[in-house]
Order: sequence, then structure tokens, then C-alpha cells
Amino acid sequence: MATDFATNLQLWAKTNGIIINSVAIKQSENSGLGIFANDRIEISEKQQDEDEEPVTLISVPRNMIISAEMVTDYGLAYSTSFNRLIDISGLSGREKIVRFFVFGLHEFANPVRGAGPQAVFAPYFAGLPRIATTPVAWSDEKIARLYGTSIYEAVVAKRTVLAEEFDRFQQVFEDSFGEHVRFEEYVVADFIVSSRSMQVLVSETSESVAVGVVPVIDFANHATNTADVTAKYEITNQDVRLELVSSSIESGQEIKISYGRDRSTGEILFNYGFVEPEPEHDSIRTRVVLDDDDVVGKVKERAYGKRALIELGVDDQGRASWECEFTWLLAATEEDGVRVQVAQDVDGTRTVEVVVAGTTAVHATGADLVRAVRHSLQAQMADVYELRRVVIVRNMIDVWLDRLARAEAVDVEAGYRDDDDDDDDVVLRLRQREAHVLNTVGRELDRQRDELVQSATVQVYLRGHGSSVDDHDEPGTDIR
Repeated sequence: MATDFATNLQLWAKTNGIIINSVAIKQSENSGLGIFANDRIEISEKQQDEDEEPVTLISVPRNMIISAEMVTDYGLAYSTSFNRLIDISGLSGREKIVRFFVFGLHEFANPVRGAGPQAVFAPYFAGLPRIATTPVAWSDEKIARLYGTSIYEAVVAKRTVLAEEFDRFQQVFEDSFGEHVRFEEYVVADFIVSSRSMQVLVSETSESVAVGVVPVIDFANHATNTADVTAKYEITNQDVRLELVSSSIESGQEIKISYGRDRSTGEILFNYGFVEPEPEHDSIRTRVVLDDDDVVGKVKERAYGKRALIELGVDDQGRASWECEFTWLLAATEEDGVRVQVAQDVDGTRTVEVVVAGTTAVHATGADLVRAVRHSLQAQMADVYELRRVVIVRNMIDVWLDRLARAEAVDVEAGYRDDDDDDDDVVLRLRQREAHVLNTVGRELDRQRDELVQSATVQVYLRGHGSSVDDHDEPGTDIR
């Protein structure tokens, strides 16, 4: 059956202008289908130096990229019933594409309806997964086990969004096609789109981009380590290409790409449904955590105007890093000339305003607001502000580590230690990776704190506020 699929896909690709050179789609050892070299392929020195055109393994023309535009054209050309699914005001481009995949998984697999010009994508759909492996597809009980990790809230939120989308979709689909459709099918379609889409140019002349799924190229699997990356995408106005970046590929070797070197373990699991075995580096990217009673912090987040995110990382040398621009707002106080206030307009509408050095930064949000605050702070107090930021982030890490420890304790009590359950194993590995990042960054923050409290500026500041350095040498001490 795998041979039939590969043969049918090659014929389908050739018929529709998709060029496949020296590679084939085959079963991968651990990752479903993948792209493999038929023969040994080498890159010349000029191609390595980018003096000549690179070796193109696969080229997919614009008209075969599954974008919102293509989905609309498909509905107009082939299917009045399908057109009713997408000809709805307010439907996002991503939602249109997801609906197309639900439709395709139903219709193209049908021996009667899955033929003829309307089934133009049927050979490609035959190779798509029928099961979603991302946490959004897990049971409520398994999702609950993600509590304390960086993706728990995102998984719960996305599942809620998909349920709302499905409610809008289900009745229209069943009225149009007379067939029952399940929520699980909608989740699979979303998984396909989320894990296989990329930003593509919307037209032959525009530089604007939109989400699209690129058939055949989307069978390329992820390489955990940079050294194993053998190909990359090249996106043009005419097509999307898979180009060789390795100096040579052996016959039978799998062609692998990178899904993004800066993606954290949590993001990989959230978007693609797996945890990398041994990544070169790891990170956590999540929303900042504020105490329930931190009213000022929550008002500042509202003034910030977007989700306040923090990124913690550990590179391949074990070196820790952290970044969170929002901590500049948290660290700045009224004493520094920065305060927040809630203003009420004549119509009763309330808005949050940040007053910086006596001037209200009405229209500034995000990075612009942070820039205004940082510009107002006294340069000679830099060590004090940095110490505040370090303490704030260290407090957050303590909260996250406590949550992970409590989740682990619940697991032990419930007896979750079934190594045969892949999902459970994934949860444990995610926790371990994130605990490693948190502990490593925590130690670096402790080092930074110990160094900063020795600063003459910090010591003068603390003594001037009736404190000693010894009062602030424990993690989590609030010096604001």
C-alpha cells in the first residue's frame, strides 16, 4: 500500500506541475512519512558558495499551495456544497483551510466522491495523518497533567477555541453533505494545518504573506540537531522549493529540515506533537506570572497592551539566558517617576495610563512603552533597576518550580508511571526539560543577584531605605 501511495503521489505531482527530483516519499522509522533520497546527491563547490543555483529537490507551484485563496477558488470551481462551508463572513484564513482539510479527509477518501476533477488533492490526502498527536487532542485528564508546564494554559485555550469553531462548523457541514462529523476530525484537520503550514507569498507580485500548506514538501521531518539538517525551504512568488543545504546526501538517507532552532520543547510539543530526544539547546517561552494580589502589576500588564512574555534558555554549552522586556515596567516605581493610573472618560470608559516623568504615555504600548520608561530612568541607578528585574524573574521561577513539583506529587499519588503510554512519557519529559531550564536559569539569576548586591550603588540605595545588603541576599526578596 505504501508503494501504491508513493507511485500515485509521484504521478499526481507530475500531473499538477510539482517537480520532484531524486527523492521519494516513504515511511520514516519514527516519524510517519518522510522524504528520502533515491540516489547519492552532491552539491558542487559553487553551489555551496551560492554562486550557482542550489539543488532543488522539490518545487511546488503557487496554484498547488493550499492557502485561503486556493480554498476559495476550489469552492467556486468544483463544489457548491463546499463553498457553503467557507462563504461565511468573518471566517479567518486559517479556519477556511482547516475546513478544507475536514472536507478533504471526508470526501477524497470516499470511493464514489473521491474521484473526478473535484478530487484533485485525493492522492496527497491519502498520505495525511488520521490521528492528531498534539496535546490539544488528548483527553481532559491528560491535559490536566500538563499543569505547571509552559503550554498548559495555551492547550486549554486552544481546545476551547477549536470547540467554538467546531460548533459553528458542524451544522453547516452536516446540512451540506448529510454526513455526521466529529470534533476529533476537526482537531485532526487543525493538527495538519498547524504542524504543516508556513508563511507563503500571497501572489506573484505581492510581498505580503499568508498561511499555506505546501503539499509534498510538508512531508519533510524535523532534525533535532543542526548537523542533521540537510534541506531548507525557499519561498518565491512563483513556488515553494525544498533545496539541499548539505554537501552530499547518500542514497536512502532521509532529507530533514529544521522546524525552527529557537523553538522550545513546549512549543515543539504544542505544535507538532512530539518531544525531541536530545535537543542542542532548550528554552521556555511563556507568559509572565503575577501574584493574585499584585494589582499594580496587573494594571501595568494591561497598560503594556499585549501578552507579557518571558523567555528562559540554556544553550548547548549549558549557559543560561533570560529576556523579558515587561520586567522593566514591573521594576519601575513611583519613586522613579513612573506610575500607572486608571482614567475614566466622560462616557464612562476606563483606560489605563502610564505616567512617565510627569508625562502621560497615552498611545505607547509594548516595546514603545518600555522604551519610554527606560529612557526616563536614572543611568546611575542602573544596578538597582537590574537587581529588581533579577529578583522579579527569580520569584517567577520559584512559582513555576513549585507548580511542577506539585504536579509531580499528584502524579506519584495517582500512580502515573506507565512507560508504555507515550503521552504520559511525553509529559514527564517536558516537565524534566522545563525543570532543567528553570533550575539552570535560577542559578544564573542567583549569581547575578549576588554580584549586583555588591555594587556600591545598590548598597547606598539599600542603606538609604533603611535596609542592609544581608536583607536582600535570598532569592525572591522584594526590594521595590
